[in-house]
Amino acid sequence: MSKLEKLIQDLCPNGVEYKRIDTFTNYEQPSRYIVKNTKYDNNFKTPVLTAGQTFILGYTNELDGIFQASKSNPVIIFDDFTGAFKWVDFPFKVKSSAIKFLTSKGEIVSLRYLFYMMGFLNFKSDEHKRLWISIYSKFRIPVPPMKVQNEIVRILDNFTELSARKKQYEYYRDSLFSNLSSNGVEYKSLEDCCTMLDRKRKPITKATRKTGEYPYYGANGIKDYVVDYIFDGTFILVGELGRRKNMGKQPRTYCGRKRGRFIKIFISLYSNCRCHTAYSWKYT
Repeated sequence: MSKLEKLIQDLCPNGVEYKRIDTFTNYEQPSRYIVKNTKYDNNFKTPVLTAGQTFILGYTNELDGIFQASKSNPVIIFDDFTGAFKWVDFPFKVKSSAIKFLTSKGEIVSLRYLFYMMGFLNFKSDEHKRLWISIYSKFRIPVPPMKVQNEIVRILDNFTELSARKKQYEYYRDSLFSNLSSNGVEYKSLEDCCTMLDRKRKPITKATRKTGEYPYYGANGIKDYVVDYIFDGTFILVGELGRRKNMGKQPRTYCGRKRGRFIKIFISLYSNCRCHTAYSWKYT
């Protein structure tokens, strides 16, 4: 049982109460914080924000009317026409009069919990009308005890951090390889760079497998753990034909780097899929 499950079992065995958002949320109009001059410059200090996808419109050097958000005093900015919203924990100004500033009222609901719950609601509107007072603030959401809220926030914050790191990694990876392309580096096929070890594969039927400590790979990753191994070292495993599993119309193959001892097999999933082993990269 996870910590969250234990908290829910102990603190709210009979479920939780649903409350309207406006009963525990304050909102403030943006008039004091609207930027006067939209000639932005990246050398200026204060960001000008929108709740939409752009988020930072630019930077201003205006010194008055700055909303003093911080890590200890965060705010949710909410677009009153679209329902878009963003979490902000640094000083800023806004451009639009449609932005509302949301903060917690009392200690009933964690603002961060509300932020994640708003994401779960996934509300969008194509109507050009004010949303907060007439619609959004009247939504009812589950309000568990604060310890449960805090554990939910902790879990989701960890996933948010991992997602940000993944995006950062993908950006730098793509940037590095793009630079190689633009500099005229020679391209080679994979068969010229690695040794294929398909012939060493030994399929084992499920009925004859003996449970052990070594991973048993198929075209989509680890399928089981067995008592013996074939490969011992660092390898790249590639699914040959791909799979169709919760992916809509887009096939996706398994490709992973494996270091250690394991067995790799031939399996069939929706089509005949082979898991190739390649290793001994020769850098040229």
